[in-house]
Amino acid sequence: LAELGVVNVEIVCPPRVGVIAAGSEIVDVGEELENDSQIRSSNNVLLASLAKHWGAEPILFPVIKDDKKLIRDTIKEALIHCDIVVTTGGVSVGDFDYVRDIINEYGTEPIINGAAIKPGRHVRILKFGEKYLCSFPGFPYSAAVTFRLYAVPIILYFLGLDTAVKNSYAYLQQDYVRKTKFSEFASCFCYEEKGKILLDFNGKRVGSSAILNNLLDNSPLLIISESVQNYKKGDLVPIIKMVP
Repeated sequence: LAELGVVNVEIVCPPRVGVIAAGSEIVDVGEELENDSQIRSSNNVLLASLAKHWGAEPILFPVIKDDKKLIRDTIKEALIHCDIVVTTGGVSVGDFDYVRDIINEYGTEPIINGAAIKPGRHVRILKFGEKYLCSFPGFPYSAAVTFRLYAVPIILYFLGLDTAVKNSYAYLQQDYVRKTKFSEFASCFCYEEKGKILLDFNGKRVGSSAILNNLLDNSPLLIISESVQNYKKGDLVPIIKMVP
């Protein structure tokens, strides 16, 4: 650039993504469990890792308990220093789900206030000027899927890249029966054979949205839209990657 005499160039700064995990049952990394009702926080580490994979600068905030003032103050502080603030936990219906109430206090109408998807129905996205607040569910699998679907396009927007969710396609190796009335995103296993990308669910456990192991091995997500009832073996089906 110096040899060409170019003094000023346009650059794109990676957006800062603040990640906040909320819940009195959550214990931060490195802390000891005090009773059997507690669980170690993995969501904040997982979402920070996803943010970094997609080109953002993640900032991990300490895990916060179910204290309304503390959660409010942490979110406000994060919005000062970050372009995108992501919270996980505290957005569904419950006695101590303060994040939902705090979001309502801001007086800003959500861009997204719940979604007809499985997993991750309880998702909220708000915009304050050029800043975004994304509140995702507390279950790890749900948090990861909703982050991929809603936070990643915002990161790409800040990077000046195409924000559209791009599908790939693979040939299904077994039948898939819809489990809900919503659009579904199912973790799957893809591999290449004879020049074709094949898809199955070998090694994937069916059950709770808390099963984080289903995302191992860079597993993509099979997309089952509301207009699709079932997939049959041999169908060419849409998938999206969790990481680029």
